[in-house]
Order: sequence, then C-alpha cells, then structure tokens
Amino acid sequence: INNVGTNLRKPTVEYSSENYAKIMSTNWESAFHFPQIAHPLLKASGVGSIVCISSVAGLVHLSSGSVYGATKGALNQLTMNLACEWTWDNIRTNCVALWYIKTSLVEPINNVGTNLTKPTVEYSNGYYPKIMSTNWESTFHFPQIAHPLLKASGVGSIVCIFSVAGLVHLSSGSVYGATNGALNQLTRNLACEWAWDNIRTNCVAP
Repeated sequence: INNVGTNLRKPTVEYSSENYAKIMSTNWESAFHFPQIAHPLLKASGVGSIVCISSVAGLVHLSSGSVYGATKGALNQLTMNLACEWTWDNIRTNCVALWYIKTSLVEPINNVGTNLTKPTVEYSNGYYPKIMSTNWESTFHFPQIAHPLLKASGVGSIVCIFSVAGLVHLSSGSVYGATNGALNQLTRNLACEWAWDNIRTNCVAP
C-alpha cells in the first residue's frame, strides 16, 4: 500500500522553500519512487496490486493547504497513469481518497490480520477461532468502540483493509477468505447504517 504523508497548514504565500521541499519529498516523491522500486517484484508475481492512499484535498479545495493538495492531486493522476501503463504487466493500480482522519498528525485505519493456509478439512478447533477472532471479531468491535468519537467529530471516516481473498477464491485458505468476505459486507452495512451520523466507511482490498 502506497501510503505516506505529512503536512504543514499555511497560507500559500507563507510557505518557505524548506516547507515546500519537505511536504513534496514526503508526500509526492516517495510515493512516486516506491512503485518504481516495487515494479519488478509486482510484475514477476503476475498479480500485482498497488493501492495509493490519497486525499479529498487532491480533488477539491480544503483548508489543508495548497502544497498538500497539489501532492495529492499528483498522486491521483499518477494512479491513473500507472493503471493504464502497467496493466499489461498484470499490475492493478487504485487510489483511495480519504476525508479527514484523526491521527497523531492532525482516527485509525481498521487493519489487522493473520492466517494459516491449510486445506479446509485440516483446520483444528484451535486454529479456526484464532483466525476468526483476529481477522473478524477485532475488526467488528473496533468500529463499535470508535463510533461515539467518529460521530462526535462530524466528519468520521473508517477504512477497512481486507483482501481480494474475500471476493474470489485464492489459495490463502477458506477461513481467511471467509473473514475477509465478512469484513467486505460489514463495510457495506456500516456505509449505509452510519451515513446518517456523517461517518464514511470504505474498504480497500489489496
């Protein structure tokens, strides 16, 4: 996942050369060079997937500053370019443009997972609950706990990280696939149920 970012909110006329260079190198240059470095491995895999984490600030004006917005606009366009250029290498490229998320810089990404790849008939009573509790139960209860804070913010945003294994058959095991299928459907349910609380819910399937 191509995810990096920092910011310094200022009026455009107040950015120094150092401010500009720091934001551009962190948000844009790193995000540009990371896919370059990863390309040979992604191509060799035959099923490469890149997910760029951008921002609504790359699509519309927000009070996050012009330099930050420019880096996210550049990342959005890079995503479109790579989606076309690298499709012949069987590399998918997508972008998620988030709204404000409460982090230490300015609420958390719902991302946890474990797995044990086995034929379905070989999962013991011990392995099954471990995968289910880690991959599914934790990700179900985490939004429950965060809901009051997200609702109070007025601009809540949840991003669930699941897997293509929740959409199609992969050799990652049936229990892992089931937990990711459950998370995919949870995302749809929360997107409808919590929309009235101004909480956006999205899902990324790397």
